[in-house]
Amino acid sequence: MADPLRTHFRRQQAKRLNREIKYGILSEKSSPERIADALEPNHEGMCDDCLSIAADVTPRQQVNQICRGLAERGIVKRAQVTCPVCGRQKLVNLPLSQGMQPSASADRNDVPALLDQYRRKIVDVLNRIEDKTGNREGIATRAARLREDKKLPSAVACMMLTLNSLRNLVVYEGFVPGRHELAVIEAAWASIEHWRDVSIKEGK
Repeated sequence: MADPLRTHFRRQQAKRLNREIKYGILSEKSSPERIADALEPNHEGMCDDCLSIAADVTPRQQVNQICRGLAERGIVKRAQVTCPVCGRQKLVNLPLSQGMQPSASADRNDVPALLDQYRRKIVDVLNRIEDKTGNREGIATRAARLREDKKLPSAVACMMLTLNSLRNLVVYEGFVPGRHELAVIEAAWASIEHWRDVSIKEGK
């Protein structure tokens, strides 16, 4: 008899793959990137077993190793609680950055915090476009869908995807941006911010 949890996640993976192919954002992703994608819409976290299935990262020990590294860097918290996915008492990976509130101004020397701030602002822009919160799609899939629906200009969607990809590299893989990457980060957000201020009414 098939494992219902595994069957559910396989279906979710198939849907996500179809969306990525449809919206042209399919790429070869590293295991940390796939784990980041799986955790992004699941703010309550997942245990290693569920994360292994959701992110399609095997063996499970690889998930454990990656998540322990993320915990040491303060990106996730690993706590012995009930996993919201399988309902079992396990060590659950809770994404700390999801619950952080943006500071008044990010320190430009703290690139992970800056990128997290920009990520939250991007989510706010997407919520204002659709006038809703709590969307379970990741930023990449959501921005690509809104671009396909003609609700988001292609150039702005590309800037969002660029910032989101750089944020995942910096936060989850320890990538250290050089001056060229930092210039891209600032320019990408400036482009998004300009479009937001011109095209989206305040409070929409």
